[in-house]
Amino acid sequence: MSYRNEDFWIEVNLENLCANYDAVRKTVGGKKGVMAVVKADAYGHGMVETAKALESHSADYLAVSHFGEGKLLRENGIKMPVLLMTPALPEYYKEIVSLDLMPSLDRMENLKALSQAAGDRSVGFHLKVNTGMNRFGVDCDEIEDLLAALQSYPNLFLAGVFSHLPTALRKDHPQTTAQIKKFHDAVEKIRSCVDYDFDVHLCNSAGAITHPEARWDYVRVGTLLYGQFPAAFLQGTIDLRPTWQAKARILETRQVAPGETVGYGADFRVRSQMRLGVIPVGYHDGFGVQPPLNNVSFKVFVKQGLRLFRGFLRKRPNHQVYYGKKPLPVIGRIAMQTTVVSLEHTDAGVGDIVDVPLRRTATAPTVKKIYM
Repeated sequence: MSYRNEDFWIEVNLENLCANYDAVRKTVGGKKGVMAVVKADAYGHGMVETAKALESHSADYLAVSHFGEGKLLRENGIKMPVLLMTPALPEYYKEIVSLDLMPSLDRMENLKALSQAAGDRSVGFHLKVNTGMNRFGVDCDEIEDLLAALQSYPNLFLAGVFSHLPTALRKDHPQTTAQIKKFHDAVEKIRSCVDYDFDVHLCNSAGAITHPEARWDYVRVGTLLYGQFPAAFLQGTIDLRPTWQAKARILETRQVAPGETVGYGADFRVRSQMRLGVIPVGYHDGFGVQPPLNNVSFKVFVKQGLRLFRGFLRKRPNHQVYYGKKPLPVIGRIAMQTTVVSLEHTDAGVGDIVDVPLRRTATAPTVKKIYM
């Protein structure tokens, strides 16, 4: 059982989302179109509602990470093609086949299990190729053996081939250049081994913009679909509309005297009289949550450190919310379900609404969504 915090919600604009889909398809789409990525609850937008809107909009294809996500879409009436980008364990093949989901596969030994699950049906799969990211994917020197083994299973066929680009933001990144070449060679090798057509896709949101030569049949787009660019320097390359905004009401205001402290750890000490407000949002809801920088390169570590140091020198708060266009800095620590903000130089009061910048994919699924 879950609850809804009625004073904190997310507004999702599905009309703008579909407009973004059209803009992406027109500007950077593949020869056959766009795979709309709705994994991770559609990046916080609500996977089922987003998929229904895209299906009604005659989108080409959906893509999710895991079998459970695809199953949820089918259970909620989604009938359009759905690719499972992460190769599933064989124990799920029977349900995958019965739900008419498109599996991905990267291990020769799993062909037999998929064939058994298919029975008397003809079942396609997308072959995931490892071109350098080293998470999933068949290694390029094993492709011919896998395709030779495929001939033993006449109820299976190759429906598509794909890989993934982890460094696509930079057009001149040597790893991306090498991956595109490696993928191209793998596709040509596969074409020499099979006598029928199959879908080819490689680019994510970043790659779709920076590497037009690698768009092939489809581009797999998530970030762009939801009105964001993968990096600031790409802004304006496509006409995107905002799709998502978290909002909260101010529940409490108070005047705090100099010398008093605010929040857990008493980290913040008031220097002069301050007017503060409390909003019902915290790290449980995704506010202030960022991915950990574990095992990052020294270059990335220094870059992040310099960003924090520059913010310190400018006395710029790490987190803030917005009352209209006025930033309200967070005061003290962000707690589990509440946050204190400065109301200085504003007329904001109890019941007023503020915009809350959140990392969308870290937002708790219990947060109420209002669809526009």
